[in-house]
Order: sequence, then structure tokens, then C-alpha cells
Amino acid sequence: MIELINLGKTYIDEQGFRKVLFKGLNCEFKADKITSILAPVGAGKSSLLKILCGLEEPTEGEIRYELPAPLIYIPSAPSSYPWLNVQENILFGLNKYDKEELQNAIKLTGLVGYETHVPYNNSLGFRFRISIARALIRKSGFLLIDEPFIKMDYRSKAELYFLLRKLNKELNLGMLITTSNINEAIFLSDVLFLMKKSPGEIIRKIDVAITKEENLDTFKSEEFAELRKNVINEFKKLDAENLLANMLV
Repeated sequence: MIELINLGKTYIDEQGFRKVLFKGLNCEFKADKITSILAPVGAGKSSLLKILCGLEEPTEGEIRYELPAPLIYIPSAPSSYPWLNVQENILFGLNKYDKEELQNAIKLTGLVGYETHVPYNNSLGFRFRISIARALIRKSGFLLIDEPFIKMDYRSKAELYFLLRKLNKELNLGMLITTSNINEAIFLSDVLFLMKKSPGEIIRKIDVAITKEENLDTFKSEEFAELRKNVINEFKKLDAENLLANMLV
């Protein structure tokens, strides 16, 4: 579990003005669940994940960790190296590894047969699989995933949605995913936090209890449509023009 207690982040902008990025975040992320934070662009989602993994510091509040294994941050920009092949990318920075665990990570992420393949820069979905495999070989117990699908094509997104759900189910691997895509957030999540911007604040927690098919027909179901409508209405209560204009609804 990761618990945020009155967490806040303030910074000084280029003009020297003090800006509150987000404040008063009080929420828990379960170690065996997929949780999403759904928020418009500029709400502080990326900074929050960087704080959780230690790349940035909060200006107020605290974080409590109770995780069975390390957490790993996967940024929105693919982090594989185009001059290394798939296996070399997965093992980059590791001095020791178990060959069987490596093969298992490759199998789980759908990279069998591509071990010596060198990924192209524009292969976003493929490179995301490498990032996941890199986390698995390092025995991560929790992933922090920062809006990874925003520039991917529809097919790549769909395949990776199912991959993440599979890993969660088979490995009990917890995840915190940030996104501005409403459909994506609902489909992936067990728990969904809605977050506004200016400043960023959690406005609602939703336990996503709808039936999810093993295909994207889930998007067509009545219960999916009803939950999606409720989510949109929550943001409309605040400022539809400001918030929904920066989200995929």
C-alpha cells in the first residue's frame, strides 16, 4: 500500500510567481490493485509519480509505503535505448540476473522471438513492453506508469490494456496509472481517483465494479456508459470548459 497524507507540491514559475501544483492529497493505493488517477493536462500527475519514486520532493505532507517489493517508475516517454537490442535493454544496469526469470519476463510481455531485435524510436508500444519487462526482471511489486498510451495507435493501446490487466491478475502486480483518457481509466482500473487542476485536488474516489470483457466490447456496455457519464458529470460540476477540454472524453 502507498498512502498519501496531505501531500502537496508548490513551485516557482519562470516569472517568479509561486504556484500550487497540487495540495491536500489524501488517498491510498493498494499493492494488488490497478489504480488510476484521471485528471486533465496540467494537474500535476507526472510530478506526483516522480515524488512517489523519489525523483522529486513534495513541499508538504508525507508518504507511507507498505510494499512487498520495490516500486518502479515508467515515464510517458519510452525509456529503451535504440542502439541496444531487446534483451540488452531489459538487462541494462543489472550486474546479476537469473536466466529463467529473464525468459519469463520476456514471455509475459510478449517479446519472445524479439530478443535480438533493435527497437525503432517510433515503436512506442513495443518499447513500452520492454519497460515492463525491465520492471519484472527487477522483481518490482508496484508500477508507477505515467500516461504511456497518449501517442500510441488504437491497436497498440488495446493490446497493452490487456497486458497490464493480465500482469495484475497473474502476478498480483499493483499499478498506479495516470491518464487524461476517461475510457482508458475506467477500463483499466479497479479504483479510480478523479483529480481536478489549478490546483490539483482529488475530487472523488470510485470503486470500478463494472463487468469487464476480455475485449473492448466493454466500452459498449450500458454499465460502462453509465459510469463514464458519471465521471464526466463530476468534472462538469467544476468547470467543463477548463477541465474537459484537456481530456479525452
